Amino acid sequence: MSTSREEIRLIGFRWSPETHEIKDFLARNQVTYHWLDPDTDPEARALLEDPELAGTSLPLLLFPDGSRLVAPSDAEVAEKIGLSTEATSPFYDTIIVGGGPAGLAAAVYAGSEGLRTLIVERDAPGGQAGYSARIENCLGFPDGIGGGELARRAVKQAERFGVEILAARTVTGIAAEGRYRFLTLDEEGNTRELACHTILLATGISWRLLEAPGCSDLLGAGVYYGAASSEAAALENQNVFIAGGGEFGRTGRSGARAPRPLGHPRDAGRIAFGADVPLSCRSNRTDPEHQDAARVLRDRRGGKHEPGDTHDPGPHLERGGDRGGERSSY
Repeated sequence: MSTSREEIRLIGFRWSPETHEIKDFLARNQVTYHWLDPDTDPEARALLEDPELAGTSLPLLLFPDGSRLVAPSDAEVAEKIGLSTEATSPFYDTIIVGGGPAGLAAAVYAGSEGLRTLIVERDAPGGQAGYSARIENCLGFPDGIGGGELARRAVKQAERFGVEILAARTVTGIAAEGRYRFLTLDEEGNTRELACHTILLATGISWRLLEAPGCSDLLGAGVYYGAASSEAAALENQNVFIAGGGEFGRTGRSGARAPRPLGHPRDAGRIAFGADVPLSCRSNRTDPEHQDAARVLRDRRGGKHEPGDTHDPGPHLERGGDRGGERSSY
């Protein structure tokens, strides 16, 4: 089948964690898409009745060129929408783990000094700052700036200095040998090792997960961390409860005045909780240093030589099916 719209269409149930993950990944990478819920959208039901799509697992991504991805991983989505998912060189001067504001700023400075620089980002450039509707304490922006816009500008600036950014990749190991540092990437079940002079860790922080009964089962299906902007439209005219009084809690509470984080919620109520509150750079480089690093890499592989150090990621692991359901509490 072919698609007539010049945009990506995502078919998936509202209360599906897998659908939410794809929506969030696309939104944070500033990719426009049209979401269709089979429970409420006649267009979604009509598309799924097409003989070519009948019985297809959800979530389903349909692209303007007629191709589609069924229950894809972040890496598969990243590759399809044109993000870099594989390093172009086996050796860099600097590899930065984490693409938030700190990692992007470090990359800009390294790149501007002529260093071959690589950023490895597990999700999307911008990190948790990308969730913020407004950042008021960013140097150079006296009137504040949206997190997504800050990330877009930083990525553009870094790429202008030749910085390479890998998306949807996870670092699984770090090692040192002599004057080199080695970083292991997980590439859809396979691994690849890169060499560099310096590894800079800018991994940021992880959410503190609420331990209330039932929260883990509803994660991505009504319970969200960081007031994900991808859910804003679906929350219009509905009650939203916010647990936590930190930066993101305050951002979410102002959602009635700032449509980006929460749409136009009928009531953005904060749950004040405490102990007693019950809550249910370049490839083809041939200088001696590069050759030396390549030799060390071969030694670490047990003498195995990979021509050009290109890497075939091999078979991809597919994510499980869509868990659509009637989860309506959040």
